[in-house]
Amino acid sequence: MNEAKLHLVSRLNCQLMMMVNTAPMKLGIAFAIAMLMVVLAPVAKADSFNIVTANPVFQGIIGTLVIPPKAFSVSFEWDVTTNSVVPNTLLAEGPFGPLSLSPGFLSSQFMNFIDGFGDNLQISFLNPLSTPGGSFDTPGDYGTGNFVLICTPPSCPISDENPFGSILFTSASSGHLVVSSALVNTPEPELYSLLATGIAGIALRRYARRKNCSKSLTLQIF
Repeated sequence: MNEAKLHLVSRLNCQLMMMVNTAPMKLGIAFAIAMLMVVLAPVAKADSFNIVTANPVFQGIIGTLVIPPKAFSVSFEWDVTTNSVVPNTLLAEGPFGPLSLSPGFLSSQFMNFIDGFGDNLQISFLNPLSTPGGSFDTPGDYGTGNFVLICTPPSCPISDENPFGSILFTSASSGHLVVSSALVNTPEPELYSLLATGIAGIALRRYARRKNCSKSLTLQIF
């Protein structure tokens, strides 16, 4: 085989090797970029939500009438941007079953729930019931002072001391209202470094193979 044929065969082998190595390199870079997008996708949106949990308990005495403890449990995610409850996140229960959110009674400072008997549970940041500046937008532990319960029969019984049956509780006896920021999946700096190193390594490997191939062709020409 003469020198021209050897050169042609070497050149074809080198080009074939570069073509074979190009596909994995492209796939590797695409995979690294895809992983970066997956990691960064939730970051921009997660910090616009707050998680609200409330577990007030109401009890008291009117004359000789003892109102037994009435425990409630409410939790939901609050969208700070749209001032609304995130769909499918509301869970609300009272002593007599589920609570529903009253339409038209919703803001970042007020929310009203009602059960099947007409009892109304209110979470209110409006004065004089709340800490100044409080809202579903503002994380904090607000204690028991932001709850109101309007209790009606049979939840609150009719008696001589309570002939109409309805009782107004202006605060809970115990429990807490807590507004906390949603967890933000912020990538660690090490993850950025790892992804950048991987992409750079793939590119450097391809460059080195091309360079070696070019040197090989140059030596064979001369």
